Amino acid sequence: MKRFRFSWLRGIFVTIIVFGLVLLVPNIGNVRAMLTSAHELYTVWRFEREVLRDTRVGQYYEGLIFKHAKEAVELLLKDPNGEEKFNTFRDTTIPLLDAYMNGQGDSTIITAESMNAFKDILDELSVAGGSSMQKDIQMEYERFPLDRFVGMNMNEAYIHVLDSFAGVLDEPVYVEGTDGKWASYIYDGVYFEYPGNWYVQILEINKEDKSAIIIIPSSENPSHWDGEWIIIGIATNVSPEAAFNGGFSFNTNGYDLLWKKSIQVNEVDGVEYAAQYRMAALIAAELYNSEKSMFVDAGVILFDPLGIQLDDTLEIMQERYEYFFHLVNSVRIIQP
Repeated sequence: MKRFRFSWLRGIFVTIIVFGLVLLVPNIGNVRAMLTSAHELYTVWRFEREVLRDTRVGQYYEGLIFKHAKEAVELLLKDPNGEEKFNTFRDTTIPLLDAYMNGQGDSTIITAESMNAFKDILDELSVAGGSSMQKDIQMEYERFPLDRFVGMNMNEAYIHVLDSFAGVLDEPVYVEGTDGKWASYIYDGVYFEYPGNWYVQILEINKEDKSAIIIIPSSENPSHWDGEWIIIGIATNVSPEAAFNGGFSFNTNGYDLLWKKSIQVNEVDGVEYAAQYRMAALIAAELYNSEKSMFVDAGVILFDPLGIQLDDTLEIMQERYEYFFHLVNSVRIIQP
């Protein structure tokens, strides 16, 4: 039986970025190996939440991270000099982010050493990566030659990136009558609604009959929403046996299951459940349409490096994570 598991959901995505392209660490084992202290992890997490998610440009770059993360890490692990390149990048980048997050953006200068370390990684990915990664890296090189940032302070670099993106990113398709609270999206024959200020990124998993989407939050959302990412998986040509035997569920090995219930969404049967594991938690839904042989898997990933305690009742979660339950209830499989 085929397996359709988002294996990265057992781990924790951590973003490291310098106003442009990125490197991403896909699981907690690699985080501990590559980020040498809890302070470094916390700095990166704050930068992701407080800076990247403050603008659509930042959300775009976080989405770009996830688009190429798995391939990028695999290539760097194969590179005999990959660990050394990453260590140099980390050692020259984390201090910049740390200073910026502590209000020292005007006096924190981007150095040639930092940009060269960044370029060493991107050049490796550009040569060894697939066509999609090569295209995106080349596009970003053309948009932002890295040497242009040398000598800028962090505040200047931030403004330069935002100004360069004016009018570039497409606006969401807002749901009529919701004042921009919700936007809609159709992908691979699946319609869903999501918060209007979040950002949709198509992931490339390179597997037949399978697609994946990640939706990046905005820092403008109510604090009680507490969202990291929503991931949606879509599988076509799925047999009932494969769907109902659990071959298409999120991988929650090692997680504590808090609750699970049967649901019906737009005449499609499925289940919802919540699970928790130390710093990470998951609320998920699985829907299967037997008539069209399609499976849709959606989950909101919650993460806090200081530890997370997921509310253990469905009623509390439905109110606190309104955006996720709205998305699930809006799902319609419209593929002919």
